[in-house]
Amino acid sequence: MKTIRILSVAALACAALFLTATQTFAEESDASFKAALEKSGKAAQVGIASGDMSAFTDFYADDAWVLAPNAPASKGKAAIKAAWQKWSDDGALKGLTWWATRTERIGHTGVEYGEWIVKDADGKALDQGNYLAVWKHTADGWKIIADTWNSTTPLPAAK
Repeated sequence: MKTIRILSVAALACAALFLTATQTFAEESDASFKAALEKSGKAAQVGIASGDMSAFTDFYADDAWVLAPNAPASKGKAAIKAAWQKWSDDGALKGLTWWATRTERIGHTGVEYGEWIVKDADGKALDQGNYLAVWKHTADGWKIIADTWNSTTPLPAAK
């Protein structure tokens, strides 16, 4: 009977340690996920301003996909970097800003929901919409594994 009691106490102690460690991991992961979101956003803004998207595209996983509207999927970091660089070179990113409206993290996966807008030099909205980015915690930190967006601007009337 005494052995069972000792084993029960030991099992409870192990469970308590596991729950404490899990809670600590969750809190650290939440903080690191939010820090990665902030850092990638800053890197993207710098990239847009400078015309060099390298630092921003470092936040994509090697096997990530970007599903841009009206374009084929960009698969892999090299293709994603080329796509973002082309959009930057074409001026398509001028006046672009975005902000997360909701984030969630479950284990080693994080999801970022948000809105974006493109304005001209006079501040007039040219287009706006929503985006969704799926992140994964890797040995190299948080990386985007899937990224997509859409416009909420109504299409012009058919002629």
